[in-house]
Amino acid sequence: MTTAQGVIRVVVAAIALAICVISIRREHDPREFTLVAVGGARPWQLAQSDAISVVTPGAGGYGPPAGRDRDSVRAELREERISTAIARDIYG
Repeated sequence: MTTAQGVIRVVVAAIALAICVISIRREHDPREFTLVAVGGARPWQLAQSDAISVVTPGAGGYGPPAGRDRDSVRAELREERISTAIARDIYG
């Protein structure tokens, strides 16, 4: 991990904590809400233990999903970006 990546992780963790603290102070349970990235913002990199959901608009890509490069689909499965069920449903 580079220094820049480490800094980003620390900042993201601080922002996630701030969202939780502010939500709780306002008597909201952060686990009941979904964090939506809008305005071209990238999804945040959160730890697996975080209770915040991130929803981003789908990137439709170009061409039919069935024609997608199989190595790319396998990489997304390995990186847990998509589930096996979704991969089967979308890519066959």
